[in-house]
Amino acid sequence: MDFVEVWEGFLCWVELHPGLASWVQAVGAIISIWAAWWIANRQIRKVELEKRHSDLAKCTAVLSVFEYVLLTVKNDNSFTYRPRNGNNIRESLSEVLLMLGRIDILSLPDPIIVNALFEVRRSVEILDFKVRDYLLSGRDLIDDHYYKYKLVGMCEVEIERKIKLCKEVVASFS
Repeated sequence: MDFVEVWEGFLCWVELHPGLASWVQAVGAIISIWAAWWIANRQIRKVELEKRHSDLAKCTAVLSVFEYVLLTVKNDNSFTYRPRNGNNIRESLSEVLLMLGRIDILSLPDPIIVNALFEVRRSVEILDFKVRDYLLSGRDLIDDHYYKYKLVGMCEVEIERKIKLCKEVVASFS
């Protein structure tokens, strides 16, 4: 017997049993429902994975900005002891504030990151006000120790705390 004869015999057998066609149709419907569910579920998982990767990228980008802000605020001259130019410091702080202001808070995935962004920005603004007040007193150069310990101290600590918090959030996405 070849394949055509077997197939013809099977079709005749199906046609001779009227209840069998409805069973085949029911099983086919169940299989098609399962296949539709599986495909939809797979697409949902793919979208969730892409969103997770996007959220991780956003959090990592904000973390990088915070680290840049910390380096800018520190303005470290640890190898040499010399006064710092207050106007240059204010320019750097203004650039950092503009950078922080351009971050879209509505697209950030975690409220901890949003809160950290606001607090880092506030700390840098306070530092900028302190430097401005210092410059308004008629001095252009800021003593290195005064800058490190009187002006930057609390701002640096606050930014480092927020960086640590952001690293924990980034680790939770991984």
